[in-house]
Amino acid sequence: MRNRISDINPFTKKGREFLDDLDLQETDRTLLESNLSIIDKINEEIKRIDKIIQEKAKQDNDAILLMTARISYYSALLIRAEIGDINRFANHVSVSYAGLCPSIRQSGDKEIRGHMTKQGSKLLR
Repeated sequence: MRNRISDINPFTKKGREFLDDLDLQETDRTLLESNLSIIDKINEEIKRIDKIIQEKAKQDNDAILLMTARISYYSALLIRAEIGDINRFANHVSVSYAGLCPSIRQSGDKEIRGHMTKQGSKLLR
């Protein structure tokens, strides 16, 4: 069964082969090749920036430690940047900084724990 064009992902090798095999008029082929060329250039830039991020993460001891939790280079550097110097916290389990602690409402002897407060850095959360 032949693939429908809506089922094709143009960012994969198979998708590119499908696009190459299309019978298009010269103008349409030129536009397609131009757009694919732009996508290729953007992908090259993404790879270049990814290498820079990877090198930065490999040079940062805190990021290296964070990556032991099986997160990406980018995520490790993001967390590192959002937290800053970990020593500024009274204890190293300050999840409230990221808004990951439950909200607490108290009235007399009654205590109601709710959803996460979501205060703090959205990027870090």
